[in-house]
Amino acid sequence: MSTPLPSIDPTELEAVTGGVTSTGGDNTAVNAALQSLMSSIKDLATNQAGNGGGSFMQMLPMMMMMMSRHHAAPPPPAPIVAPPPGDGWVRVA
Repeated sequence: MSTPLPSIDPTELEAVTGGVTSTGGDNTAVNAALQSLMSSIKDLATNQAGNGGGSFMQMLPMMMMMMSRHHAAPPPPAPIVAPPPGDGWVRVA
């Protein structure tokens, strides 16, 4: 069940600013800039899809090999050393 929209007083509509009443005029430059931006985004998306991930996918195996070289066997644990003789205190003269 839908409710009808309320009517708007014409004097209130005249107070509204920022709307577009016709195409062209001052909006031509804005429309051209938006079209150019959308075209650039589309071109970038097409290039990314065509490359299949681009250079990152080509470099991934090499990066994995480099990472495996850096993660070689861990160093051996430190040797266990006997405590100093006596009660552990050292007399300094």
